[in-house]
Amino acid sequence: MCLVYNPIDQFLVLGSCSYYTNYMVAVVIVMAVLLISLYLITYHNSIGKLDTLVTSLRSIASDAIITTQGYTSYLAFLFLVILSANMLGMIPYTLTVTSFALTTFCLSLTSFVGLNLVALTLHNTKLVDLFLPSGAPLVMS
Repeated sequence: MCLVYNPIDQFLVLGSCSYYTNYMVAVVIVMAVLLISLYLITYHNSIGKLDTLVTSLRSIASDAIITTQGYTSYLAFLFLVILSANMLGMIPYTLTVTSFALTTFCLSLTSFVGLNLVALTLHNTKLVDLFLPSGAPLVMS
């Protein structure tokens, strides 16, 4: 038994000798619940009384993905990650994963870099022209 008196020990799940923190367990729970629910919605056609709801959600999502060039699926997944993480925090004596600055920073950085990479691949050198008014001289850029 480790007898190390460290203030970080309160965040460890299995005692002071383990490296599993509450944050890691919460992230694993959120991702497991999210991936299992997405798997059930995607690959199982009948989920009892929710079959019509699942069918309508599939049709709405497929229509939205076709019209918005695939951005809707990413935004829906990001929304579900944040929603499930915050709903896990509603359970007493659990923590909210999105309250950590690192989680918020990583989610926003991933979105920002991904959006810029997609914009660069679609618009190439004309990306700067999207932010300039029409007819503006090139010196302004």
